Amino acid sequence: MPIEDLIGTERQEPFTVDGWLTTDVGGTIAATVLSTPGMIGMMERNSALLAAPNLPEGKATVGFEVCIKHVGVPCRGPNVLPGLDLMK
Repeated sequence: MPIEDLIGTERQEPFTVDGWLTTDVGGTIAATVLSTPGMIGMMERNSALLAAPNLPEGKATVGFEVCIKHVGVPCRGPNVLPGLDLMK
């Protein structure tokens, strides 16, 4: 299926905010929260999993464009359900 046919498709996968996904900003905040690099890593993972079934066998996708505002971070725990919409 051409990638253009996938525009508008969506994917969601819950994950736990813990371990390498977190930060306390070098001890400057009292809580352990989802870090921006951790959030972007999960976005990239979700993007790759959305595209994978539609790629030729043995092929993968790498990289994507990111334009985000990360202003309301979730604290550590199983409380995140990100969504992904393929726009273009």
